Amino acid sequence: MDHNILDVSLVEGMQTMQLFSKETNLDGLDNLAAIPASPAVYAICGRVNGKPANPRFVGATMNLREAVIAHFGDDGKDSCLQAFLHSIKLKDLVFEIISEPSPAVLEAKAGQWKETLKPVCNEIINKVY
Repeated sequence: MDHNILDVSLVEGMQTMQLFSKETNLDGLDNLAAIPASPAVYAICGRVNGKPANPRFVGATMNLREAVIAHFGDDGKDSCLQAFLHSIKLKDLVFEIISEPSPAVLEAKAGQWKETLKPVCNEIINKVY
């Protein structure tokens, strides 16, 4: 199977971290509080061979920590993403902190990421809503 591996070193300012939620982690690990509470564009991905891969979702937010934690909730809106987040699969958060954010800047950057990464859950959400 081919995987869409992301090379975060190609984009200056792009960061990555594994996502652990005690609700979905077999070891009870949780690092959601360590996510920066900053404006950002982000992708939630799987993890293959120690690298972020197979993007599920791309978003933009004024508070990255709050946005990611909200995705772990169960509001039923983005069931594709929630099914992934609630699975025992390894998950990575790829993000870029936006130092001078505005809604227009965040949306433009998110649009670029969506076009490049082609996240599967965004595609499903767009077809449903």
